[in-house]
Amino acid sequence: GRQLSSAEEEEEKSWTLRRTYSSPLEHSAHRQLRIPPVDMPKPLFCDPIYCSTPHPPNCLNYEKPTFGSPGIAVQNQAGWKVVNDLNKWNYMVGKVDIALIKGMHDPEWERKCAHLDACGGIQASDSRDGTLAFELPSSRMTAGLVFVCLCCGKKVAEHMLLENQNVTIKLNDRVLDKSGMDKWPNSNKCVRLLRQFGEGGYEKEDTMVLSFEMADQDPDLAYELKPHFEIS
Repeated sequence: GRQLSSAEEEEEKSWTLRRTYSSPLEHSAHRQLRIPPVDMPKPLFCDPIYCSTPHPPNCLNYEKPTFGSPGIAVQNQAGWKVVNDLNKWNYMVGKVDIALIKGMHDPEWERKCAHLDACGGIQASDSRDGTLAFELPSSRMTAGLVFVCLCCGKKVAEHMLLENQNVTIKLNDRVLDKSGMDKWPNSNKCVRLLRQFGEGGYEKEDTMVLSFEMADQDPDLAYELKPHFEIS
């Protein structure tokens, strides 16, 4: 190994152990972990562009339940609608548990034992829904990776986005070229809109706004026939 500099020694000293007491008899210890700034080898399975950044990815999703605070802010929702699956109480509940609960003949137990998981997204199908805009955390973006996952299903990337001429995606009011996008990471559900800063002339700016707009549709066209678009 190599000798640590004074700055690195101070960084290692900054590791702390904090204790939070819930009662005089109970306590739990939480270690605030900071990785010392030592030389690290090149990543084996991750693109160095993404694995050499000082911050973890920031995200926003519409599934339930979702915990914590979103790292991406909704700047404008307009007429886009947030929707979540309405699953039956026995969705993703084990067969043994289902049999026990059914034997109780009690709707309250069905409510208590229902699985909380529900896919969700924000959707639109017509230009009248307006512009959906997200403010990306520019100050924490170093690589410039921007990708979006779509709802709902496992193979929706192509027909819902890459081949959907009814949706326009912009970054700071500049249209993103779909020919430069790809399904990522190894998925048919998510699409990489921008690989990194500098690609296609897109540079980091103090404010980074990602927006989505739908094309005009025949107002007499039935909803189920409109080429809708939904972000998960």
